[in-house]
Amino acid sequence: MTNIRIFKRNGYIVGFECSGHTGYGEYGSDILCATISALSQSCVLGIKKILKLKPKVTKRDNDGYLKIEFSNITDIENITKAQVLFETFKVSIEDLLKEYSDYIMMEVIENVY
Repeated sequence: MTNIRIFKRNGYIVGFECSGHTGYGEYGSDILCATISALSQSCVLGIKKILKLKPKVTKRDNDGYLKIEFSNITDIENITKAQVLFETFKVSIEDLLKEYSDYIMMEVIENVY
C-alpha cells in the first residue's frame, strides 16, 4: 500500500510524504504506483523548477519514498505560491482513492511543525 501524508499548517499545505508501493501490479509494471510517482514528482518539479522555490526534498529511489516540505513555515509568500500545485496533487490523489482505496491511503495532518 502507498501511504500519503499531506502536511498542513494554518490552512496551507506545507508539504507531503509518499511511502510504499501500492501492490496493484508487479514491481516495475505497477501502473498505479507509476501514476502516484508521476503526480508527486511533477508537483516537486513544478515547485522547484517553475516556481523557483527551495523546499526540503527527501527522495529514495529504492523504496519509492518522497517527501517535500517547507521547513520555514513563516515564509507564507512561497507557501502561498505552491498551493495550486499542492492542492492539485491532493485532489488528484483523492480522485485515485475513489477507485483504488485498497492500494492507497491518504491522511491530512493539520498543524504540523
